[in-house]
Amino acid sequence: MKNLSGTPNNQSGAPERVRILVSDATLLGCELLASALRKDDHIQVVGCATKLNDLLSLNAATAPDVAVISMNLEGGALQGLDASRELRKTSTRAVLILDRLERELVIEAFRNGAKGVFFRNDSFLALRKAIRSVHLGQVWAGTREVECLIEALAATAQPRIKNAMGEVLLNRREEEIVWLVAEGLPNREISVRLNLSEHTVKNYLFHVFDKLGISSRSELIIYLLHRRGMKNGNEKSAA
Repeated sequence: MKNLSGTPNNQSGAPERVRILVSDATLLGCELLASALRKDDHIQVVGCATKLNDLLSLNAATAPDVAVISMNLEGGALQGLDASRELRKTSTRAVLILDRLERELVIEAFRNGAKGVFFRNDSFLALRKAIRSVHLGQVWAGTREVECLIEALAATAQPRIKNAMGEVLLNRREEEIVWLVAEGLPNREISVRLNLSEHTVKNYLFHVFDKLGISSRSELIIYLLHRRGMKNGNEKSAA
């Protein structure tokens, strides 16, 4: 584990830099990632770790904005999922690095709290954009990844959307529109399917986003997937 804290946050009035942790299976991999990211003046690398426990310790010590984590760490395969799940309990947002596009890994990444996924053969420019987007509270997911999530939702039931107290959050029409979005339908097709104007569909989605505390269709799909994952987990625990 290396603490790479260096230059303090910009106090000259310029936008504050995004503070990030980097984690990969090898120290060389960490250094390569960190070196590439330091080329962006708006990103500050505050630490680097190859092991899950070191990553979590550094996260607690440095309180970064974003953690860029390889799916596989020094301690074993898929430990990136464990890291993402633990960081979900903190204010740090996770971006998981996948070696290739695998449907199940994409699904599990978002289900375990990742706010974005990045593929190792993509450009570092794309990674920097992903970091900045996630820092702003957005979800970083391309068309391929969203299609994986939609396929996963299509294979599940459509339960009522409830809060932790078991209270239903959306009315029937709102849920109807939500699940059509989850099928990948654009507003125009939803309006035809439900015999509503496109403007009305947009208004429904605006209210849905407001009620669920999200801001985009991608976030909605990930929200549904996460809720479905929690429900399945509760059912297994009760079994």
